Amino acid sequence: MTETGLLLLSWWLTAWVHGGLMLLLVYLGERLALLKAPSLREAAWRLAVLAPLLTASVQTLIVDHPWAGRVLLAVSSDSQAPAPELRPDSPSSGGRLQQASAALSTVAGGPSDVATGSELDSTGQAVRTPSARSWGAAGVVAFVGWIWSLFALLMLLRLGWHWRREHRRSALLADLDEADVVAETRELQRLAGLPPIRLALDPELASPVSLPPALICLPPWALSQLHRAQRRAMLAHEVAHLRRRDSYWQCACVLVSQVLPQPLGALARRRLAELAEFACDAWAAQRSGGGRALAESLAACAAYGYAGRKPSIFAAAMAEPRSILIERVYRLTKEQAMGFEPLSVVRQSALVLALLAACVALPGVGLRDAIAAPALSEVPEPPPPPTAPKPPAPPAVPATPIAPVAQIPEPPTPPAPPVAPAPPAPPVVGAVALSKAPTPPTPPTPPSAPVAPAAPTPPAGRAPEAPVAPVAPPAPVAPIAPASPSERRVEIRRSQVSALPPLRRLIEPDIFESHFITDPVGEDC
Repeated sequence: MTETGLLLLSWWLTAWVHGGLMLLLVYLGERLALLKAPSLREAAWRLAVLAPLLTASVQTLIVDHPWAGRVLLAVSSDSQAPAPELRPDSPSSGGRLQQASAALSTVAGGPSDVATGSELDSTGQAVRTPSARSWGAAGVVAFVGWIWSLFALLMLLRLGWHWRREHRRSALLADLDEADVVAETRELQRLAGLPPIRLALDPELASPVSLPPALICLPPWALSQLHRAQRRAMLAHEVAHLRRRDSYWQCACVLVSQVLPQPLGALARRRLAELAEFACDAWAAQRSGGGRALAESLAACAAYGYAGRKPSIFAAAMAEPRSILIERVYRLTKEQAMGFEPLSVVRQSALVLALLAACVALPGVGLRDAIAAPALSEVPEPPPPPTAPKPPAPPAVPATPIAPVAQIPEPPTPPAPPVAPAPPAPPVVGAVALSKAPTPPTPPTPPSAPVAPAAPTPPAGRAPEAPVAPVAPPAPVAPIAPASPSERRVEIRRSQVSALPPLRRLIEPDIFESHFITDPVGEDC
């Protein structure tokens, strides 16, 4: 309710400011003779009176930042409660817009402590909020906005009630049956391009009036005191009012002036009424053969005075009190009735552009609750994203390295052949005892495998050529394995026994062979 009331009051204040500025500009343009054409002056005054309703709506709903700026008025909901700070270092300060949304949700009916008027924020600290029973400045200002809107609605309903009452009253009036008057009215109706017009006789009127959509009421003296030309000029004047729909424009201007009172509002309505009468006089003079007959009918209206019933706001009267009757009669008698040409396309385009410029250029008024939430229009825009760093320059292409020359490693030196074992010492002839078997020679050490050369490191950007595999060295000649000790021992014994022929003849051959040659223990014999 508070936010809606503040929004309504902002709209009304913006419309009031726009209306005052537009009326002032049109007044200055007319005083400085910048608006010379009567149709252009009339269109400018109509825009100045009615256009603020449109421009205020556009600025309130669409245009957030008008060229002339916006006056933001902050009102507090509770005079004892300061507005909560938006702490950027708090964990919940993801942005001013999120805090504004959270505060709006709290005002709209979020969890709050009505008894104490405080609540806990996301950091666990108590933050004072407007309680349901507190009435601060924001509540009063919002109440003014609601009252202003209800007043405008009542004025609109009152206007509708008067419209209905006037039509009910006119429906009870007697129709005018004189053939010549009806025939003249039908002819003027065809010239104006209007639907059938009803003629009624109203004895309470002092001046002829026209009522929308198609009704003309005549006083009784208009039939008895005016001759044919004067009566035709009078009817042509009222038909011109119906053709221009002056009753609707007059009704709209009266309604706006009641809900948006302006210092220049009365002047604007008077200027519009004068221009409407001049335009209708010009059209009637052209359709009735001159302005003298119309001037005579206007003089008759002034002679009969204004003792009759005052016309309603929906009626366009031919002659009203405080009207510029003398100037109208002077123009008509001097045959200087001004022509009222319609607006050209250029002037219509200029007025449309002026209206669009007013929507975005005129200053506005905004109201917000200083405690509930900051105005959304005040929320700063997020900072622009940081500029992306320029990509680093591509590295220079390294020069193509010279391919390394493959070096073939020299073959390893073949190992030296093993030294052959020294032959055993010859046995002593005639000795009875056999010497011990010689110690078997140490087996030769096998040659070590050649070490493979290290592969050269390939340069960057180019694969080196594979080095040529080294030629395997020739295999060393394997040494002749020496005879086993037992065979060697048998051979030695045979050589020793051959030296003892006398003993061999004394001993049996079998016993000698087995004991001295093959017996391994025969060394001690």
